[in-house]
Amino acid sequence: SVVDMGSVSSSPNGISACSSNCTADFADGTSVTLTATPTSEWTQGSWVWAGDCSGNSTCVINMNGAKSVTASFFCDLIDVQPTSPITAVEPAWNCFDLEAGAGFDVQGPGGEVVFEADNSITLKPGFRVRLGGKFRGVIF
Repeated sequence: SVVDMGSVSSSPNGISACSSNCTADFADGTSVTLTATPTSEWTQGSWVWAGDCSGNSTCVINMNGAKSVTASFFCDLIDVQPTSPITAVEPAWNCFDLEAGAGFDVQGPGGEVVFEADNSITLKPGFRVRLGGKFRGVIF
């Protein structure tokens, strides 16, 4: 399973850029390497494995029965820059500090975005919310 802001892939193939709960079958004796990848918006952050792996480096599991691994991602700073205008409800972006890149554009009537941060939210010049669009920023 994957918790927040990243994905997991396996070698040999079976799990490919999984960003929630996923399963794969591997033959007994197979050595499976799991790789955690933070989302592209991160500029600083880390992850930690739990379950049949631990720590924050690559996870290698020798398959000799059912295994369960969780990758939890933690971010210190995200510079959010969508590739196109937001026109629908987007999932919330969560981090310690958030920055919205220049050109961030929320359009109505259905565009809606939520930033949730522990410390700060910075809206750079060029950040726009157009008529009918919604933006909510929450500091915890």
